[in-house]
Amino acid sequence: SIDVIRPTMLGQPITNACLHIGVLCIYIVVPFFMSTALLRRRLMR
Repeated sequence: SIDVIRPTMLGQPITNACLHIGVLCIYIVVPFFMSTALLRRRLMR
């Protein structure tokens, strides 16, 4: 996220914005599904 914010604040163009935003989305989605699966497994006992 710093690689996206820093150029914006300095008035420079953002390079590889899709890559950085994609990685941030993966950091959000993967733990969500992992925690959902673990919670579901625990509640099924």
